[in-house]
Amino acid sequence: MSLSVEQTLVQNQRFRHLVLAMLVSASFLWYPAVAFSKPPDAIGQFTRKFCNSCHGATEAKGDFRLDQLQWDLTDTESLQRWKQIYQYVSDSEMPPKGADLQPDQTARDVFLHGLTTEFDRAARDAPIGGTPLRRLNRVEYLNTARDLFGIRMIKLPLSFPEDATTAPFDTMPAGLFLSPAVMEAYHESATNIANRFVPLPNPPNYAAKYGVLTIGGDATRRWFGPKKAFLQFTGFNHSGWSGALWDSQFIAPACGVYRVRLRANAQGKTGADGKPLRLSFYAFDPTEEQLPKRYRRDRATRVAEIDIPDGPPQWIACDVPLEAGETFHIYCDNRFPVDHFPLGTLNRSQLTKLVKQAIRDKAPTVEIRGLELRGPVNILPRVRTFFGAYPPDLSQQSLETRLIPLATAAYRRPLTEAERRTLIDAALAHAKQTGKPEFAWHYAIRRLLCSPAFLYREVEQDQKLSQYALASRLSYFLWSTKPDDELLQLAAEGQLANPTVLAAQTRRLLADPKSQQFIQHFTGQWLGNRTVAAINVCDNRYHWDDQVRYGYIRSTEMFFEEVLRRNLPIHTFIDSDFTYANNAMLAVWTLPKPQKKLAAIAATQRQGLVWPEPERISLSHPPQKLPDHVLNRRGLLGLPGVLTVTGDGVESSPILRGVWVLENLFGQHPPPPPKDIPALDIDTRNASTVREILAAHQKNASCAKCHRDIDPLGLALENYDAIGGYRAAYAGVATPIDASTELPDGTQLNGPDSIRRILLERQHIFTNCLLTKLLEYGAGRELSLGDQRIVKQLVASTPQDGYRFQELIVAAVCSDVFLMK
Repeated sequence: MSLSVEQTLVQNQRFRHLVLAMLVSASFLWYPAVAFSKPPDAIGQFTRKFCNSCHGATEAKGDFRLDQLQWDLTDTESLQRWKQIYQYVSDSEMPPKGADLQPDQTARDVFLHGLTTEFDRAARDAPIGGTPLRRLNRVEYLNTARDLFGIRMIKLPLSFPEDATTAPFDTMPAGLFLSPAVMEAYHESATNIANRFVPLPNPPNYAAKYGVLTIGGDATRRWFGPKKAFLQFTGFNHSGWSGALWDSQFIAPACGVYRVRLRANAQGKTGADGKPLRLSFYAFDPTEEQLPKRYRRDRATRVAEIDIPDGPPQWIACDVPLEAGETFHIYCDNRFPVDHFPLGTLNRSQLTKLVKQAIRDKAPTVEIRGLELRGPVNILPRVRTFFGAYPPDLSQQSLETRLIPLATAAYRRPLTEAERRTLIDAALAHAKQTGKPEFAWHYAIRRLLCSPAFLYREVEQDQKLSQYALASRLSYFLWSTKPDDELLQLAAEGQLANPTVLAAQTRRLLADPKSQQFIQHFTGQWLGNRTVAAINVCDNRYHWDDQVRYGYIRSTEMFFEEVLRRNLPIHTFIDSDFTYANNAMLAVWTLPKPQKKLAAIAATQRQGLVWPEPERISLSHPPQKLPDHVLNRRGLLGLPGVLTVTGDGVESSPILRGVWVLENLFGQHPPPPPKDIPALDIDTRNASTVREILAAHQKNASCAKCHRDIDPLGLALENYDAIGGYRAAYAGVATPIDASTELPDGTQLNGPDSIRRILLERQHIFTNCLLTKLLEYGAGRELSLGDQRIVKQLVASTPQDGYRFQELIVAAVCSDVFLMK
């Protein structure tokens, strides 16, 4: 028997409760008991005598209580705090000179020696690993679902919360909360996928019929011929508004095959390729463009085609497979040779000229007199391929041969006997209850997608990753999706952990187009592209629009990709002889090449429906005479996107810039500012006071130590404005910007080149930083003290000419840091 609406709602509510139980039970698998211990007596006596009066229960200067600081040097945060204490006491900055009680030198030496001994012991004995259990982030979930089912149009529901991660990378568990909203979104996503993979009875239908004058709405722009009798395809297949036929009202209400009937005929027997004139159907998501007619054909997916015979008009049918939510355009694919017309960045005027050129051409074309559309009339081919027949069989054998392999791919490992039995029994019980096998399969897919084995990564009990967990970690590191068959086969054979095999697989994954995911998401977080994508620049002092934003993001990605694909030395990130920029960025840089203003460039590109892609600019052999400030855009510090993330779109901030350079190039992490110290308002419009404002923080004992490291690095980059453009002086100020400054050790800085010089002279600093970033992103954890020991060993074994980028990634993957849970 079939379920009533009320029974279905009850079933869904029970399913949600089941999902909640599974996920909540999984989320508590890894939480250890936290034990707070006290430091050794000699260290504790010193802090109680000289420190707790200002950093204790009665007073907490700098928002820091030392009496509550955990003594656990295997914990990264605790260790960092104790190392800061060591540095302050070693530099005689704490206790401050005005303190009532000061330790003599002997007391300081005993205290510092005790800390040094404990640091050394912790570094020697600290275990490797410690990645907490973590669920798939938004990117990983979507990629995995798409690869698992091969379905276009899988999207997260609007209700799916953003990953509110507070960690450097969203592959870490901090911020990947398991809230009721997330669990509800998981269920909604699973239901959406199940609807597409296992169609339920009685889907919504669509039916429409059009004559010549009502076909596709705005007919006169795209067609030629006697308009009242028939329309003719231009064959200019750029986008909907230049050569396509479509039903402007149609959006597929359900997944399935739609029957399209055309009353058509060809004017000749063959097209430009010597074959019969052909109409092709291209599916796409209409919500990706404000108007579907703007959608470019080269971004759509060809899903069907049909030959059109010459002779008198006749009704010709074609079955078109579509996902729910898609629509389609129809083009005459072979009226002209491939690439007969340019399909790049065309403006409205260029499009109009090319359409007129196509109309004047005497080449044979297809005439159209009517269109009918209805459906879905059948299930999609992928459904029939998977199930064989539909409605599907739901026997023990069919579940073993179809559901279990699917679950194995979803779980990224073989199922245990208990998991296999539970999944099969649940499907059979559901079929018995509903009387319809498709309902049971629908339930099984939802259950599979809401299982902790699918949603959580690398659920391991042992310290060292299993072969299957290693396959997942490697795949999600470089592809942001599930491992492919080759990785899983090597895992099944127990060969993946072999260093030679693992290195070869790492290079294979890097060479695959899926590694674009690594490029996009690693640069999005390490180099700030996600911040650039969201930043709001509304200050009229700056040239800014979406094409500039796009150029900033893509230039960073393309720079990173060249270093990766060419396996360049990692010092290329510091100092390169090339950079990337598109026309809009060149206009911002005021170079001679672009003759148009930014608005004119934007108008051209917007009509062409693509933003201009950045081009490679050689800085050692430039194609034209370039200003010195452009020639100095070498390495990461020359990329305007990187410089933009350290501002708010209005003002640059030497403090934020200095912190970014310290964290992302030097690998140092200054602590957050104390809560009892007000934030500085850096306003470069009042340029003469910038250094004085920064100096104010250095006079405060709670701030001085960090700001002495931070501020000089930021001031050295003051010739770059809030969006990374070059400036010789602040707006409205005639006095040139002074970027000269000095680090605490006496190193002189003046501009980005001086920072590059430091990193090039001490390449181990950047090597350590980049290796740490790669492992944090790939292993999904802030590196423990034991992990840091391994990183130092890898840095110490750096080849004489330095690591090349792919070799550094291979070294990271083959390290114990990556191989441990």
